[in-house]
Amino acid sequence: MAHLNTRNFNIDYGIHVVKSYWRRRIGTALLVKLLELAKFMSASNISVVRVFRSVKGASVDMRATKFYKANNPFTKLSIYRLNGGKLQ
Repeated sequence: MAHLNTRNFNIDYGIHVVKSYWRRRIGTALLVKLLELAKFMSASNISVVRVFRSVKGASVDMRATKFYKANNPFTKLSIYRLNGGKLQ
């Protein structure tokens, strides 16, 4: 599953593949198609937002981060912390 928000070119909810199909380059294929679509729609930047489950990040957070990094992005990392529902 992948969803490209055409208003802000964010990959809403990230890219998800059923675990039994991991390591078959399906996620990468989805990402490539999203990037092609965004480029066709004249996007200059594409983003994906990941909300970590803890400050250090849970194993699923690390796995997702490694997936995006493995696909050679131009990366700008911005970290925001929530404290009682308020952005810090």
